[in-house]
Amino acid sequence: MGCRSEDFNDEDGKLGDDGRKRRSWGSSDDEGPLTHDNLLNEDLRVGGPYLCSIPTASVVVPKNHVKFRLTCLETDEGWELGQKILNIIDKYHLNQRGIGVMFYFFSRQSIIDPEPDPCLTLYVPAKRGTVDDTWLQCARELRGVLISNDLASCSVKIVDPMVFTPAGRKGISIGLVEGLLGNDSRTMATESIASSRNYDSSSTLGCFLSLKYPSSDEWRTFALTCWYVVVPLFAGLSDGDKKLIENWNKNGIPTSTIANTVIYRLLGVDHPTRLAYGEEVSMREKVIEEIEGQKKYQMCQQLERDDALEMLSGHARRHYENLESNINKQKDDLQTLHDRSENGHRLLGRFFCLWFQAQGPWPYDVLRPSTPLNPESFAPRSILQSLEVHGDEVFMHGYRSGERIGLYNGLRVANIEAKMKEGVVTTAITLDYSITGLEGENFSARGDSRAMVSYKRRTSTGNESVIIGMVFAGLEKEGITSFTRADFLLDDIKEMTKARDIELELFWFS
Repeated sequence: MGCRSEDFNDEDGKLGDDGRKRRSWGSSDDEGPLTHDNLLNEDLRVGGPYLCSIPTASVVVPKNHVKFRLTCLETDEGWELGQKILNIIDKYHLNQRGIGVMFYFFSRQSIIDPEPDPCLTLYVPAKRGTVDDTWLQCARELRGVLISNDLASCSVKIVDPMVFTPAGRKGISIGLVEGLLGNDSRTMATESIASSRNYDSSSTLGCFLSLKYPSSDEWRTFALTCWYVVVPLFAGLSDGDKKLIENWNKNGIPTSTIANTVIYRLLGVDHPTRLAYGEEVSMREKVIEEIEGQKKYQMCQQLERDDALEMLSGHARRHYENLESNINKQKDDLQTLHDRSENGHRLLGRFFCLWFQAQGPWPYDVLRPSTPLNPESFAPRSILQSLEVHGDEVFMHGYRSGERIGLYNGLRVANIEAKMKEGVVTTAITLDYSITGLEGENFSARGDSRAMVSYKRRTSTGNESVIIGMVFAGLEKEGITSFTRADFLLDDIKEMTKARDIELELFWFS
């Protein structure tokens, strides 16, 4: 969004701070005219014959859509069409470096002025360094392929993700997905977690699991996270501790031969973390500072010291009292945070079990059970297997991002030839699956790793939220989040711990 020149010229522009190509008078063309064949030719968005007004919402192409099979790479006809689309993208050398998904089909609808029916659209993300006719010619050829494959009703949209970023002017916004699964009470799961020796990082405590003992009916509760979250940094460690951790990285941790004092010293876990504590303190101190810096507030304080508050109108006095109440609340919260920190409340527990899988090791942390809450369960294998079709909506609550919504992008599991072992070349199967965000937004941010990914399962009584996996990595530049599927994760847990059964637990903050 932004101002535009009266005439559109295909010329190199000066790159502005907001990603627009700035021309004379610093303007950009974000609403270019239609070409002779009804295609839009803007600076950051090219295509047609119909493109929704920004901001837009993406609607997953439903499986009962008459054109679904053509838009789904998992079908033969969809795969064949996809190869033609990729060949055209490659022919025009679109700059997709750092972009994870080369194209996908959506139904699009304007948020401000929604169309009666969502518009089926072929979405091609790319970065535009030069404003010339390359994108326009590519869009024309893609449009021709769609028409020849019975998709004349489908629009083409080549777009630079920067188009979803405000044009550097105050008062302009695109809109973010917020509060999808809002809850007034915060749970311990989804909050911050890190090594007790690490002061400047946080990740997400994914969930709590109850494991049934191999040889009895006893259940024990654990917090699930990743080894890289709890392993301490080498800085400040003795050479002996460094060698110990290097050995743990390679061979796991034989807890039966390691003293508890060593494990507690090196593998203690904070929840919430020191970083989260510092951020919370800074936020509340800033609120107090901003209120106390207001001239009207300072004037009211002086009147109160002079015992002259009756000089204020009723409205002004109530406003002052509200500000005072807010300051007192922030100070009370600061004291509570300080007391919890000083009393060692952050310490969650210590490491229990470590095992390795294709993408790295995962541990448990011992925890004293709290009040259970069970709104979610792990998804059945049938649900997980059905997610091979791209476009399903998934959800996450991360420590850093809060509630987020994204799309399972349908990338297939990769089979990678591993090294030869005993004369046989083995094949390793990666266990990670991928999610993309909406409208150019990342699904996750740094600090969201190990958050649970959920999916709304349709049942006879309505929708049920089930967990389908755990986030373990995010490529911020590419906008891709990787997660390990829940069934693989649970199989590994059972194999390594010999647990007879596993149940999911969520806990309220106490």
